[in-house]
Amino acid sequence: MNKLIRLLFVLFFFPFLSSAQKPQGRFLGDSLYIGKPIEFVLTCRHAPEIDIFFPDTTYKFSPFEVTGRSYFPTVTNETGSLDSVVYTLVSFDVSNVQKLNLPIFVYTKPDCTVVFSQADSVFLHQAITDSPNKYGLLTSNSLLKIKPQTDFLKIVVILSGIVIVGFLIYLAFGKRIKKQINLFKLRQEHLRFLTEYRKNLKRDISSKQIGEILVLWKKYVGDIKNVPYLSFTTKEIIDHLPDEDLESALKELDTAIYGELISIKTPAAMRFLQQKAIEIYQEKRNDIENKV
Repeated sequence: MNKLIRLLFVLFFFPFLSSAQKPQGRFLGDSLYIGKPIEFVLTCRHAPEIDIFFPDTTYKFSPFEVTGRSYFPTVTNETGSLDSVVYTLVSFDVSNVQKLNLPIFVYTKPDCTVVFSQADSVFLHQAITDSPNKYGLLTSNSLLKIKPQTDFLKIVVILSGIVIVGFLIYLAFGKRIKKQINLFKLRQEHLRFLTEYRKNLKRDISSKQIGEILVLWKKYVGDIKNVPYLSFTTKEIIDHLPDEDLESALKELDTAIYGELISIKTPAAMRFLQQKAIEIYQEKRNDIENKV
């Protein structure tokens, strides 16, 4: 039943509420299935100037449990204001008849007055109507096997042993393991750099392509050296990495980028930077391998 149908139910099937001051509550159905939802509508007509409050989901709906609620806008006419709410309930109680009455809270400074609706009943639908004896059920007094309880002390001891063994392994081989991890990461970064660099070398030579290659080289070498070469000028790089051939290669690329003068020396300069990066990588690898 959607929200509109619920509201029509409240307005047209509860005509006696027009003059009532006491809240009215009723189940929207006369039978109940265990674990299946049933709706309960609670309405109250009151003077427009009076504030009232309906129970929220923290209220005890025993023997029911509330799974949802739907409020409807206040309807006001010459007979007063009508407020209503529909609660969606479920029950797991096996009583044949189950009753429910709910309160409203009327705000009267500085407190609230509680007014209950009349109780409404709903009948439990019996899914099994036959007597169990009809099927010749037998009772048994044989002992049932019970699974042994978890030995938490044993678990704690085993986990403690694992932690201790792991700690001893770390003390004995921790530096070696860390060294191998660092070498693996270094090699993976180097392979990624070479793949990207060689891909750029195969493109048509342009000032933009040369600039991208230079940025790639500066970033990779800077990461290995832990120096921000990406923000360095050619002079600053040579001051940090003295090398006449490197200086010539960088100046050749600067001329190609900023002067847009690409010569026959430009491809050789780009290949030299690749070889220089490989040398720097090998130096870094040797440093890690030789580190005690």
